[in-house]
Amino acid sequence: FNTDGSLLATTGLDGRFLIWDWRDEHVLSEIPGNPSYWDSDRLGRFYGRFAAAPNLFVTFWDHAAIREWDLTTGELAGETLLPDEAGFSLESLSPDMTVAVFSNPSTGIVIGRTVPSGEAIWSVRAKQGTGIGSFLFSPDGSIFAARTIEGLVLFFDAAIHSAPPLEPMEPIASFAGHPAFNHYSPLAFGP
Repeated sequence: FNTDGSLLATTGLDGRFLIWDWRDEHVLSEIPGNPSYWDSDRLGRFYGRFAAAPNLFVTFWDHAAIREWDLTTGELAGETLLPDEAGFSLESLSPDMTVAVFSNPSTGIVIGRTVPSGEAIWSVRAKQGTGIGSFLFSPDGSIFAARTIEGLVLFFDAAIHSAPPLEPMEPIASFAGHPAFNHYSPLAFGP
């Protein structure tokens, strides 16, 4: 949903996003998403969300491309390309879109990078043999939550910025999450 709840975005296997005026049950705009998504040899997850600006929708995917789309025309309004480091996938964006979260499932390392520069500003590392599968910022962007494959939910101070070499941040809190989950079970913060 957008911030006032009047619009809903849906997507499917074709990678397109449809923007609906759900009250009138009609599509207002079609967002093609990433045009090279299906042509890639690195297929992955594809995300979209309404931007803070009223007429923009943002898409991002594993390959470090963040795109802004004009909701009135469905045309590309802007694009940011971040470093595409081997083994790392773009997983989440802060609410103000100034921090992008990248993860490497095989190493359990998660890196926060500034948008648009791509500078690494913090890192998180799961304990040995543990992967991290779900990522989320609090609505104000001050807290970053991550869930391990074992179901442990970890909370980090997203405002901490480190200079290279990045030492992994310690969680400010944690708890055992829902016992029945899968690698991509979502996390959600309340308003």
